[in-house]
Amino acid sequence: MERSVRPLGVLSSALCVALLVFPTRSAVSGMSAAKRRAYEARTIAWALRQAKLERYSGDPAGRLIERVVIVRERIISDSDPWPNLFNIVHVRTREHIIRQELLFVSGERYDPRVISESERNLRALGGTAEKAGQTLAIARIIPCRGSTPNGVVVLVVTKDLWSIRLNMVYQQTGSVVGIFDTSPQELNFLGLNKILALHLRVTQFDFSEGAVRDQIRVGGRYVDPRLLGSRLSLSLAADAIIEGSVPCAGETSGQKDVWCPEKGSGALGGVVLSASLTRPLFSLATEWAFELSTSLTVTQQRNYQQGSDGHPLITVVPVSNDIAVPLVYDAHAGQTTANFTRSFGRRLKHDLTFGITGYRYEFTPPANTPFGPEAIDAFRRTALPRSETASVFGLRYDLRPTRYVKRRNVRGFALSEDYAIGPRVAASINFGQNLVRSAESFISLAASASYQFAFGDDLLYLGAEAGVRYQPDIGESDIIGPWVYRRASGTIHNISPVWLFGRLHARASLSLRDNNLDYAFSTLGGDTGLRGYPNDQFAGRNLLHLNVEFRTLPLELWTLHGGAVVFYDAGSAFGKTSPSDALERKFVYRQSVGVGLRGHFPQFDRESLRIDLGVPLSSGRSGFGTWFSIAFGQVF
Repeated sequence: MERSVRPLGVLSSALCVALLVFPTRSAVSGMSAAKRRAYEARTIAWALRQAKLERYSGDPAGRLIERVVIVRERIISDSDPWPNLFNIVHVRTREHIIRQELLFVSGERYDPRVISESERNLRALGGTAEKAGQTLAIARIIPCRGSTPNGVVVLVVTKDLWSIRLNMVYQQTGSVVGIFDTSPQELNFLGLNKILALHLRVTQFDFSEGAVRDQIRVGGRYVDPRLLGSRLSLSLAADAIIEGSVPCAGETSGQKDVWCPEKGSGALGGVVLSASLTRPLFSLATEWAFELSTSLTVTQQRNYQQGSDGHPLITVVPVSNDIAVPLVYDAHAGQTTANFTRSFGRRLKHDLTFGITGYRYEFTPPANTPFGPEAIDAFRRTALPRSETASVFGLRYDLRPTRYVKRRNVRGFALSEDYAIGPRVAASINFGQNLVRSAESFISLAASASYQFAFGDDLLYLGAEAGVRYQPDIGESDIIGPWVYRRASGTIHNISPVWLFGRLHARASLSLRDNNLDYAFSTLGGDTGLRGYPNDQFAGRNLLHLNVEFRTLPLELWTLHGGAVVFYDAGSAFGKTSPSDALERKFVYRQSVGVGLRGHFPQFDRESLRIDLGVPLSSGRSGFGTWFSIAFGQVF
């Protein structure tokens, strides 16, 4: 029997906590700051020459803006080793699209805060201020010498990202592709910052058998962030769900695979539809925002894990000594929301949001289930999410910082990344009424608090959140009320300054649930934070994560930015999903170590390709093939 905690695990945990609590300072930089900024610096130097301008040598704050000059670089510049053919088929972002994101005009005084916010808006085209968009690779605003001592010329420098892209999400462990999601799309249609896209999503593709074991989703979407030139944003999306060769599963009275899918491969399995119209808080001075949205999902939900042979298997829920029900259920979900936000403050933003939501969530066992009433009743009480039809009126308060810092080579390579520095606080209260069972009214409470510090080039994040629902009457359930949906979590994440030739990333997080009427659980394995083990191999109500990763600075080779990582992953998924859950998931500390490669072409994407090899150090390891994982973006 494996011990719950091994001595090596205790030592590793102590080392990781030390790294989290005491941020590492830069001792020796293997690469100069100028070298690390070379990619953007070359583009800025080119733009200054094009505009025949010189940088402002002093403090431009308060100076009169004489004019605003916009210089747009092609996706393939003269210094890039790619053929100019790419420039012929790509339309650069139009000048008026760039200008409409600026929060200043000529004739106003130069305000560094407004300049920085405008720069963030440009980098967020196609995304948000917290997550860089997909329209511009480079967006920098440079003060330049004016015609008079009291004047300044503002130079806006942009360089487009390649906008005709697959925009792919790819996660593979061993021979199983857990997710392949691609949107062949024009992210910047005719240079107008509009998205036209097709969508293809394949889940649980088994290379060794050449079969899709879950679903294929095919559809498309349209996004217009500035509808008719206004501040309204329109988004429309639709997917059809096509069934794959879903494996049989389940066990009863010694017989295995007693449940098989009702629909065959290629059948229509459901639809996913959504639409929204929003007016965002597009600047720190914006006072009002709103969101109107609606969505509909009709599908069969199936949960998978990789077996010891590497093939994807449907997760089963033991409901008695000889019966195991597959975690499969029909899902019908519809929701409509109307929210309005009033924003106050300048140094710290205070946002008050109020709105109403109506929804219907219906989750039922498959119509062709072979299990008897007692087994189905136990399945409902231990694993099936709670069906509910309700209307909810909600109030929410948010506190957010207005100070941002720019960093490079943190999540990606070469390109500037924005990080908000300061406190974030959120608190909400929702008053709900079940529209089917009048006695089931409820009040939901939630709160979160975090702070991100910048100690020089070091970034330290501390965060915690908690929530609960008060519901005196919870109907038929083995969970005892009235306090249900109890949850709490905490996270520490430190990103060191450049040390030797890279940055050290360290994260610890703990998530706890109790009295969850949806019987939700977390998984651990593969790309969920424990590389080297099969995807989603371990499951439990609660989850502990511990990750340390040293990421090198990029080595630039003909604009390919490549790097390497070494990592240590650890954690545990533990706890029953419900009081009557037949499986006791004890706390077992599992860990792995590994190495990986990263690659990034900044002309074509903001995310890096990730290839990792994890070596399991605890029980539960599978075949050598599952030690490898490939995906876009970092694990944490």
